[in-house]
This record gives sequence, structure tokens and C-alpha cells, in this order.
Amino acid sequence: MTRPSPTHLKQEIEHALVRSAELDAKSIQVEVREGKVGIRGTVQSWAEREEAERVAWRGQGVTTVENQLVIKPL
Repeated sequence: MTRPSPTHLKQEIEHALVRSAELDAKSIQVEVREGKVGIRGTVQSWAEREEAERVAWRGQGVTTVENQLVIKPL
């Protein structure tokens, strides 16, 4: 099985974040480098932070997720 390109993996994760009913994906940035995914930005709760990380791990070929999301409630 071939690993998707970083661009494809980034798009896959960004689309999955948008589809997740639990997340406001506008404030989440995704970076991908050789299977390593970084997610940054702000979310409103620990549940959203954890959901964003779960979504990132579902990407094909992901080997590491660096979750740097900051919680900023409304």
C-alpha cells in the first residue's frame, strides 16, 4: 500500500475535520510532513481537542499526531 502525498493527506484530514459534527474546523490548521501531522489553532473544549486528534489519526499513513490545539471556550 502506498502512502498518500502530504498534500492529499492534508486535504483528507481537513475534509474529515469539516465533516465532524463536533468540530468548528475553521480555526484548525493542519500540517503534514512524511506521515507526521500537526494540528494547531483553537477549539472550544477538551472534547473538541480530542475529536480533532482522533480525526487526524484516521488519515491514511499517519505515523504521528502533534496536537497543539488550544482550548478557548466562548
